[in-house]
Amino acid sequence: MKRLLEKVWQKMIGIIAAEVPTAIATCEFDCRALSCNAQHWANCPYRQSK
Repeated sequence: MKRLLEKVWQKMIGIIAAEVPTAIATCEFDCRALSCNAQHWANCPYRQSK
């Protein structure tokens, strides 16, 4: 039973805390903009400086 609970817990953690790709980590955690279009994202000086 303990093993089953551990597997279920690991599955839940994997769903909840999915790893963010490094290419968008700066945007995801450091940027204050709620959304940006593709053109702004491609030319964003803040993202490119990281």
